[in-house]
Amino acid sequence: MTVKDELKSKYATEQSDELKVIKEKLKFESEKRAEAQKKELDFIQKQNELEDKLKNQEIEVVRRIQEEKKNIEEKLQIELEEKKNFEVLELRKQLEDTKKSLSEAQRKAQQGSMQTQGEVMELVLRDALKAKFKFDEIEDVAKGANGADIIQKVMTQNGELAGIIAWESKQTKAWVEDWVTKLKDDGHRVKANLLVLVSNVLPKEIEHFGPYKGIWVADHASALGMASALRNNLLSIYSVALANENSQDKAMVLYKHLTSQAFINRVQSISETHIAMITELSKEKLAMERIWVSREKQIERLGANTRQVFNEIGGIVGGQYSGIEILEELASEALPEPESNQSKTGKPKNPTDEIQANLF
Repeated sequence: MTVKDELKSKYATEQSDELKVIKEKLKFESEKRAEAQKKELDFIQKQNELEDKLKNQEIEVVRRIQEEKKNIEEKLQIELEEKKNFEVLELRKQLEDTKKSLSEAQRKAQQGSMQTQGEVMELVLRDALKAKFKFDEIEDVAKGANGADIIQKVMTQNGELAGIIAWESKQTKAWVEDWVTKLKDDGHRVKANLLVLVSNVLPKEIEHFGPYKGIWVADHASALGMASALRNNLLSIYSVALANENSQDKAMVLYKHLTSQAFINRVQSISETHIAMITELSKEKLAMERIWVSREKQIERLGANTRQVFNEIGGIVGGQYSGIEILEELASEALPEPESNQSKTGKPKNPTDEIQANLF
């Protein structure tokens, strides 16, 4: 065997040993890695098992808490219902006792309450009549005195008595026929021309208002409307009665009317309105005259400028220029004199004098 062969055999042996060592290392590393992976897998499995166990424990705890809470709520609900039932029974007993006391108090106060309501409605009716008919005399009948609740003396604009309306106001639960007889007696006592009974309860055949057994009845909502109609009727009858009196009485009535303060106030009102209208008309005339004067000056300037243009062209072309006909007319046209707010004496007219002259 040659040296070369020996070296080659030695190198092959060494290579084989090294490869064997490397394989053993790789095997060891592989076994070690597999063992580490197995341990990691075991750890992950144990961790998952632990997490699942914790979750199950949490779920169990939550379930137990909910069950305990439910038991506590049911127990509290039972206690509350028992307490509530006891309180309800106690309140019901107190309510029944209160109802008995209230019924007794209402029974005792019923008459006084109805009387108070009637007095309030009477005051409301009186104030409404006073506000509606300012010229009339509205009088209350004193409490306890015989007579209707309210006496309305219907007055003309001249301050003369045209008639009397006797008012009775009621606030009750049922209609009473004796009211009619009493109102007739009270009306006869004060010499009333018309009798009116206002009530929240009317006879069955009357819906809102109307005549009933010689008197007029109405609910509170219709009282003022019916009062206006009855009052106008009294005034019309009074006017007819005046017209049928003898001439001497008519003359006296006419004299009283012409000398009354109401007639004087009416004439004064008419005169003041007339004077105000004439004054406004005079102001409008003066304003229009100022406008006319301004327009007149503008027209004069236009005419002067037109004449100047006409003369300038005529001076340039000489006699051969016949001009423009419309310009000639405009240049030579004389403006009419406007009417002025002047009197024949040349002095300005006095609006007050004109008012006095046209007053009547």
